[in-house]
Amino acid sequence: MNLRQSQVTIRDLLKEDAKLVFDLRCDPRLHGMQYAPSKMESAETLFAIMKPGPEIPITGFKCSAILVDGAFAGNISEAYSITNLGKPLIQLGWNLVPEFWGNGIMVLAIERLLQKRFSKRQDIVFHAFVFSTNHRSIRVIEKLGFASTKLLFLEWLHHLYLTRGKKRVLKYWLNFDLWNSRANHDSALAIFETSGWNR
Repeated sequence: MNLRQSQVTIRDLLKEDAKLVFDLRCDPRLHGMQYAPSKMESAETLFAIMKPGPEIPITGFKCSAILVDGAFAGNISEAYSITNLGKPLIQLGWNLVPEFWGNGIMVLAIERLLQKRFSKRQDIVFHAFVFSTNHRSIRVIEKLGFASTKLLFLEWLHHLYLTRGKKRVLKYWLNFDLWNSRANHDSALAIFETSGWNR
């Protein structure tokens, strides 16, 4: 696929997207790369917790649809909370329709989301958790400038329980400084210069 940047867009999840997101989560080609949906989950419950809300909520969930030429290609989920220093903390997750793999779509889509969030606040901290065997997601994470870090004990215990000890989970983090200096995005530099933010 000859991909132009203008072909890839992101937008808030719409109700009609919820089934596409849920079906993608259930796609057998993604098994082993992520946690499978529970028996209690459905497209309706997914949309109920991830429907559009404030741009940067204090807590809760958001979900963006990834579109390629206007067609659904995947999604990015965001779980919002607050760090112990009072900064916004966003845990990212994502899925891409396998037919679109290998075209740089996810890196571009997440970069656009990061630019959107950092243009509002430069004190956001992003986390991403990934199975050590999910090499595609690890490549995405590294290309975006995330740095690896250790799991907290409760995080380790949580993932140990969810994986029944069968998967090793890695943790990565990113803030504006890291995104700017390591990934060297022009969009990051532009936000820094226009925001007046003093690091």
